[in-house]
Amino acid sequence: MRGHTRIDHQADIDRSHPADGIQNPHMQEGSGRTTMIRSNKRKALGSTERLVAVQSNSPILTHIASLAIERRQLIFEHYQANFTSYSDAKTNLSSPNYFKELPFPFVGNHIPLGFNAHGNDDVFYRYMGRENFSELVDTFDRCKKDHDIPDIWVYGLMGQGKSHLLATMVYFLTIQGHRVVYLPDCRICCVKPVRYLQESLRFAWADRPDKTEKIFNLRTMTDVEDFLAQSWDCKVMFVIDQMDAFDDPVDSKEDRKATAAIKAWLTRCRLDGKSILGTSANNLAFLNITHRLSHKSFFPSVVLLKYAEMDAWWDHHKDIDLGGYTRDKVEDLTGKLPLLLDRCTEGGFLNFDCKKVADMIRQSQRFVTRMISVLHGCITESSVPRYIEFEHVDHRYFQEKDGAGYCSCEIVRDGVKIALVEAENLPALIEESARPMTMLISNTPGAGYFMEHAANK
Repeated sequence: MRGHTRIDHQADIDRSHPADGIQNPHMQEGSGRTTMIRSNKRKALGSTERLVAVQSNSPILTHIASLAIERRQLIFEHYQANFTSYSDAKTNLSSPNYFKELPFPFVGNHIPLGFNAHGNDDVFYRYMGRENFSELVDTFDRCKKDHDIPDIWVYGLMGQGKSHLLATMVYFLTIQGHRVVYLPDCRICCVKPVRYLQESLRFAWADRPDKTEKIFNLRTMTDVEDFLAQSWDCKVMFVIDQMDAFDDPVDSKEDRKATAAIKAWLTRCRLDGKSILGTSANNLAFLNITHRLSHKSFFPSVVLLKYAEMDAWWDHHKDIDLGGYTRDKVEDLTGKLPLLLDRCTEGGFLNFDCKKVADMIRQSQRFVTRMISVLHGCITESSVPRYIEFEHVDHRYFQEKDGAGYCSCEIVRDGVKIALVEAENLPALIEESARPMTMLISNTPGAGYFMEHAANK
């Protein structure tokens, strides 16, 4: 575990607040090399031994349980080693100058690929502070005090860092003593709901052998629901990412029925607590319920890295071989999307021929066939329909502002231009594309591309 000692800070919380009381834990801050912490370490080892005894006939479950204990302890240790208080943690995790590895708050067999994009193990993930993290914390704090707001929906475009924001929120809630049921990928939950919930519950109650024994004995969805119903005397929170998986339009009728049952079950499981739910802005089910929700329930995540965040990103990646590209050109091509920036810089050099870029281009070109007129507006900054049917919405890269469409990612924009040409919907006037193309930082030759093909027409 990279030399980290195992320290049971949560033991202090449970001792001060029996049965997971709802008060904030009184935790020692700083480096913490004291007699109390040495005592906590012995207690942590004792917890592991008791857990092993309980699960002596199941070595795999014992191993997973031990990992969960270590991971939860590691999070508390990381907090003490890096921050002086909760307020200090909130400030640093909101600063783009903070670029470090955080312990991933989940132990299981299915870690989302985005958390190990640079070959990291499944223990840590790389995190750069985002300015809207403090806003998310404040929004959720208000939610906890407002009985009329059960959930906070974190939504936005694909690739902007929502999942990292949510994982870091789980880290932040955990160090405050909350029991967080974290589901990083609902796609797995749709396949094996009980097993996936068990993996999350093991982490949430890793330091409680009495609870862990009950978690191991959960066999059905009803068992899980009953366990959670009996645990609301503590500070249980749900953080669920990739909610889109529950509403995949390509699923068969039978699959949709089964998925709907799992979604309803998960809703019952979290009914009495507070939840943070992550989804893409083009989730049709989410769009259909927005009119029924309070505006206080929405947290739109930022699409592009802000100026200060982009400057910090370059500071953290000084050694990248640009291969003849300028900084401005890289920002234009990627649209400042965090996911795309990470994928194109794997290995320490720029690579715009990677699989992620190819997938993006194919997706955007397929989208052309469905939304030709709207994409035309985004490319030429002309008017777009004010109201679009939900089944036609795709917010990945195409946006609208003040009635005009635009596309912030040049890689996608170039792919769309090619598809528009092939569909013979080329803008009739050169100036239609010339003006928006020249507004880019690097003065992209996109207008020249249109001119060449217009001449051929």
